[in-house]
Amino acid sequence: RQLLRFIVAAAAGRKPIVTAILAVTYRCQARCPHCYASGEGRDVGGEMSTEEWRALLDALAAQGTLQVYFTGGEPLLRDDLPELVAHAHRIGLLNRVHTNGYLLTREIIARLKRAGLNQCGISIDDPDPNVHDDLRGLPGAFERAVRALGLLRDQGIDRRMLVYAAPGAIPARIEGLVEMGKKLGVGAVHVNIPFAVGRWEGCRDAVLSADEMESLYVLFRRHPILSAEFTRPGTACRGLRRTYAGITPRGEVLPCPAV
Repeated sequence: RQLLRFIVAAAAGRKPIVTAILAVTYRCQARCPHCYASGEGRDVGGEMSTEEWRALLDALAAQGTLQVYFTGGEPLLRDDLPELVAHAHRIGLLNRVHTNGYLLTREIIARLKRAGLNQCGISIDDPDPNVHDDLRGLPGAFERAVRALGLLRDQGIDRRMLVYAAPGAIPARIEGLVEMGKKLGVGAVHVNIPFAVGRWEGCRDAVLSADEMESLYVLFRRHPILSAEFTRPGTACRGLRRTYAGITPRGEVLPCPAV
């Protein structure tokens, strides 16, 4: 049904948003230095209500959107997340949750499974537990993230690891995370390219060099498990093509969550 809506909208020239990234909250237990959701003007107040998020999901479905990502901040800090997932599933939207995994218990995962969750991405920054916890500023984060991946597997929910390409740590860190992903049996290791925004606002050293980007391309050719949203010379931004959008906790529509 939803695919038909998308085809009809595209045929009519309405350019439906294919993917919407829903930052349902900017609250988070972690303090990651690379977080784009934290920065000037992005306070933790003013979140939309459950009813407002449901109405937004209805509007996205009506205009032909195919999939939504529930993210943040940490989306599981909202008690109504399973309800929002259930609503997205009910109206035909593919849905994914991106989380640090800290709050993913067996009971919460079972609720998300019943709600119709299609995929869950867990953030892991380094294969070394101590490095991961230090980067997150959250003791025990690595152990909980790995445990969450196991619990998701037990429930039969598609899993992927979410990692970031830290400047100065390519290719060694990515190689280590690839091996970790293979051992855990995840469907993909998704690499996020860092931006000089959020806590890295104005920090040009956070941006990967041309050599580091080329190293990533080499890694992607070597490891099919890797995925990413690369921009290359001559490619057009999906936000500018209006096929991709980020929604803030207050309901503002952005061409990209990092804007």
